[in-house]
Amino acid sequence: MEKKMIEKYLIERKDIVSKQIEKINLKIEHNSNVLEENTKKIKELEYIDDEAANIFSVKVRKEEFYKQKEASSLKEQSNSIKEQNTLLKDNVKELKKELNKINKALEEYKNILKAQKEGVKFTGVSGSILQYLYIVAISGGQVPAANKAAYAYYLSKVKELLPAASMNTKAIAAIVLDKAGQKKEAQEFVASLKEHLTKTDEQGMFFAFNENPYAWGGMRMQAHVDVMEALELIGGNSETVEEMKLWLLKQKQTQQWDSPVTTADAVYALLMKGTNLLDNQGDVRIVIANEVLETVSPSKTTVPGLGYIKRSFTQKNVMDARKIEVEKRNPGIAWGAVYAEYESPIKDVKQQGGELNVQKQLYVERTVNGTPRLQPVTAKTVLQVGDKVVSRLSIRVDRAMDFVQLKDQRGACFEPIGSVSGYRWNNGIGYYVDIKDASTNFFFDHLGKGVYVLEYSYRVSRAGTYETGLATMQCAYAPEYASHSASMTVEVK
Repeated sequence: MEKKMIEKYLIERKDIVSKQIEKINLKIEHNSNVLEENTKKIKELEYIDDEAANIFSVKVRKEEFYKQKEASSLKEQSNSIKEQNTLLKDNVKELKKELNKINKALEEYKNILKAQKEGVKFTGVSGSILQYLYIVAISGGQVPAANKAAYAYYLSKVKELLPAASMNTKAIAAIVLDKAGQKKEAQEFVASLKEHLTKTDEQGMFFAFNENPYAWGGMRMQAHVDVMEALELIGGNSETVEEMKLWLLKQKQTQQWDSPVTTADAVYALLMKGTNLLDNQGDVRIVIANEVLETVSPSKTTVPGLGYIKRSFTQKNVMDARKIEVEKRNPGIAWGAVYAEYESPIKDVKQQGGELNVQKQLYVERTVNGTPRLQPVTAKTVLQVGDKVVSRLSIRVDRAMDFVQLKDQRGACFEPIGSVSGYRWNNGIGYYVDIKDASTNFFFDHLGKGVYVLEYSYRVSRAGTYETGLATMQCAYAPEYASHSASMTVEVK
């Protein structure tokens, strides 16, 4: 009996949606005909015979006034109809989506019944069914009596999703169960979600295992926002939600939100969940020597309204200062950076890095027992003209970063093997290589968290003593993330 009611409801709902689509399409067709008629009338009204205008100038001007008035009225009517058509078309799109879900649900239900007859045990619910239950949950409406059997059947299967690997699935399941009054079961899903969260002071709370955006079904931003929504709706997780907001903002610091949908999800999570960040003006006071910077002073901010300030100092008292005081005078999130620029002999430059790190090591190819082998180049290594040298660049990033650039300087005695610039794919990453006279530049659209190794070769072209140069790396839109290698002196005979 239950199975028949489920199928009956889906078929009835499909018929209702189909009739709604048909009705709206007829309305759109009617509006289109009216628009066509209005366009013809406007053209007729705007047409004035030049000769008649010369002979009956006064009369024509009077008639022209009324014609223009009527044409204006028709244009307003046409614009109103166009807006109505846009809304109607959007409505049709949504109804078609619902119709598609119903068709999938019907097909799925038929497959379930077939499988059950063959002795297959049905566990869990599909994505389309779960989305349907989610819509029912957040709408707050009562399930019609005719649909209760189907609703109860699918709801009973939601509990079986607890072992699921997808955070999206667990988040939606938690919301469905909580709104259905199954608080205990919902809390089990919430507990599972929290168990998978990682927390750092800098990045807040996030799913560390879901950092590869190209993993099948990963959708890390969507998963993150879905979990935030579940924690907020179920309640008692405000601290966790605020920590997860921090991760969202930190993602924007070093990356782009990769699609309009992702951006909308992120903005929704930041502004609609927990504390309203727009209510906080970001009151930060910075003191260095006798210089005071304040983010709440619109006249002093680099970009008014964003609380962003940037200042450069060359004064001796500021340059000699050994302490910078930063005071955050209200709740919320703020971050900044301090840069020091100075000149130093290249041989005195040491390797520097942090969240982004690059190391450079040179190897010379030597034949040992008839086999070519790479030997590290040290201060004691003596190179020969014609030697093949390999530059190995080891890159480490502790978070995903977009638009990263790497510049590897070459010693004056080195000439690259293969001087054609272009796109490369190597060791699981894609990048563009730009080969210049004194350096080789690498441009990465995206670097995921991890370690990467790049190698390219050159020949020793002349004798003498040379510096190998630095490898410098920086995130283009978050310049505070930068690193450089050390240089070394090589001798060529």
